[in-house]
Amino acid sequence: DFIQTYEALINSLTISQQKIFRLRYQEELSTSEIAAQLDISRKTVQNQLGKAVAQLRASLVMISLLMIINNM
Repeated sequence: DFIQTYEALINSLTISQQKIFRLRYQEELSTSEIAAQLDISRKTVQNQLGKAVAQLRASLVMISLLMIINNM
């Protein structure tokens, strides 16, 4: 269940955010390495990564709240 939920959350990101997120957290590349690999600026990588993490965090908060409500 966890892996399916994780993949669904990642897939809810834009294509560029997915790519950057996976390179950063699954491939463990630095933002500089990602920028070089994707031929974009490091700042763009940082911005996209920040947006992706914020969206995932918000989604996890909602999932947590739903789980709490369902367990009441």
